Amino acid sequence: YAQKLIDAFGVKVLEVIDTQPERLATVPGIGQKRSEAIIKGWIDQKEISHIMVFLQDKGISTTYATKIYKKYGSKAIDVVTENPYRLADDIWGIGFKIADQIAQNMGFEFNSLKRVTSGILFSLSQNSNDGHLYYLLEDLKAKTLELLDLTPCDDIAHKLKMGLHNLYNNEKIILVSPKENEHYVALAMHYYAEKGVANKLQFLLKQHRNTV
Repeated sequence: YAQKLIDAFGVKVLEVIDTQPERLATVPGIGQKRSEAIIKGWIDQKEISHIMVFLQDKGISTTYATKIYKKYGSKAIDVVTENPYRLADDIWGIGFKIADQIAQNMGFEFNSLKRVTSGILFSLSQNSNDGHLYYLLEDLKAKTLELLDLTPCDDIAHKLKMGLHNLYNNEKIILVSPKENEHYVALAMHYYAEKGVANKLQFLLKQHRNTV
């Protein structure tokens, strides 16, 4: 079919597809249905090309750019432009450090709320990788500042507070307070997983007692 199009339009075939796509259906052997498929494929490829060029211009490798496109499709540019830190949550293989580098390449401020919020999640994830599901609130704040290389100040303290509130309201984290002035933070998915295991163990224990 490509040969048929070249025979009909020569070196201007791509220009015809782009500017006069209705002419494709006039080529013998192409027809209306295949013409529509060719036009759609051309539009899709242009969109992919535009997205890939944008992502690579921001320092994103082809491998990661492909993953981003597969995840977000035509919304990829909007998502990355609005909040590149989403990549760390949504795409396997893109962690906080890569997302942070992308954000810096896009001009996000070092002390932006989005960076601080993502840094909190990153700190909690690192803590869980070390085998701990809960992080003392004040220790979590200190660790986040250390990881982000930020100096404590009123503005940063406010953003830490806002970041924690946003994560809590979006059900990403859980706050546990065993004592009045003792607060721990955990990733919601870990908290509910642990709670599920505890409930299952209680159920099994109850079943065992009933059969004794």
